[in-house]
Amino acid sequence: MNNVKIYYWTSWFNSEASRLEEELKTNFKEIGIELIEGKTGQFTVYLNEKKIYNKMKLIGRLPKPMEVTNIITNTIN
Repeated sequence: MNNVKIYYWTSWFNSEASRLEEELKTNFKEIGIELIEGKTGQFTVYLNEKKIYNKMKLIGRLPKPMEVTNIITNTIN
């Protein structure tokens, strides 16, 4: 089973982390998802301990709908 960890800044990105969690649950039936309180400004996603999305490296933007899902699909296929 694949495992996803979403580290997010709880003060601002709680709704985005929840949205992404629901998106991943909808698109991947066999996936473990863990939401973890991160540092100020952080929104980072790991798949099986490998960083696949980092808001800080992408000019400060949060992931678009289906963006992380597509990254995971391309990584596991």
